[in-house]
Amino acid sequence: MSYGELSSEQSAIVSGLVRCSDVHDLGAGDLTLSRKLLRLGARKVIAVDKEPAPPRVPKGVEYIQSHFDI
Repeated sequence: MSYGELSSEQSAIVSGLVRCSDVHDLGAGDLTLSRKLLRLGARKVIAVDKEPAPPRVPKGVEYIQSHFDI
């Protein structure tokens, strides 16, 4: 598995968890995983990253430039 991608087994499990839900992508980077979560049926993805938003943020993704910690 390469960084930011899900295997087919992971996709099958995650799709059941995210379908019709609002989910977070922490450390969203270039939004690869955010786009995948939308394709798997997420209603909305809240993407958080410390860097400025990429040039094209897809519909269904809310991008927040911020740090997160415990």
